[in-house]
Amino acid sequence: MNATKGRFGAGTIGLVIALLAVVGGAVWWFGVREAPLDDDVVLQYGDDVVQVDEFQQRSAALIAIHGLQVPTDAGALEVFQRQMAKSIAVTEILDATASERGIEVADAEVEKTLADLITTLGSTPEKFTEYLAATGTTEEQVLTELRRQMAAQKLYAEVTASAEPVAESQLKTAYESAAGHLGTPETRVVRSIVVKDKAAARAVLTRLQGGASFAALAEEVSIDKATADEGGLLGEFAEEDLEDAYAELAFSAKAGELFGPVKTWSGWHVGRVDEIKPAKTPTFDEAKGDLREKVEQQRAVEVWESWLGKQLKDADLRYGDDYRPADPDDPTGVTPTT
Repeated sequence: MNATKGRFGAGTIGLVIALLAVVGGAVWWFGVREAPLDDDVVLQYGDDVVQVDEFQQRSAALIAIHGLQVPTDAGALEVFQRQMAKSIAVTEILDATASERGIEVADAEVEKTLADLITTLGSTPEKFTEYLAATGTTEEQVLTELRRQMAAQKLYAEVTASAEPVAESQLKTAYESAAGHLGTPETRVVRSIVVKDKAAARAVLTRLQGGASFAALAEEVSIDKATADEGGLLGEFAEEDLEDAYAELAFSAKAGELFGPVKTWSGWHVGRVDEIKPAKTPTFDEAKGDLREKVEQQRAVEVWESWLGKQLKDADLRYGDDYRPADPDDPTGVTPTT
């Protein structure tokens, strides 16, 4: 459409042993500071060093796997680069821990994950290889990163197995707290005729108010060819799925009523609400399955972040100055995914 919102489906420890003293308003540092890393080193974990070339190769693979958008703005690109360095550093820690625990990922598992990824992208092996070349990586590098991430997922399962089970009473408390956000919101089935300017939209509205067929008029004048042949049928949407100005009018109209003219990025619209489907809040019995899953996931994440936070704090990990993230010890949001 046209009135719908676009969707897309997006951080490093420098070791310093020092004593800070304040004397007469002056700040003095005493102690030992480790020598900075070489310019071509992104990070060092123990004896393992990730140099710029390897960092770029691994970054390209992760960008390809997750469909990440690399910022073009210099400031945003710097933040992105530091976050990528943290992601790779965390992977180094998890990879080493998984190896210590004897966690392995079979070749067949990795190959299946790659095949599933290609299918999800709606691609073919040949086109995917071309895509990887265009992003500066290879299938071999992607397989290596997938193996690391799959090992991290297995480690996550081990670490979070200690999460406390969820009692029925806790589910009821969660239901009462979240009742207003459960279920499905009100939706509306809408039609829309799109024209180039406000005057044309007013003319459309006048003809519709005079009894013209919405479907026939949409086919005749709408510049949105994707919906014109369907009588202007846009589909069923929740309010949050539509552009604000369009949503305000569409969700103020009654069933069968016209609304507009209203402007969106695609043109001027005159719409009609064909049907209103009320919001539905599930009962506790209907919701508790999903609630249990969400609460269990939340508890697992809490256990994981507590464990990972300690690993990051205790890690023998350093970053190059240009790659040090703002939050090197923060485990928030760092959950293994593929």
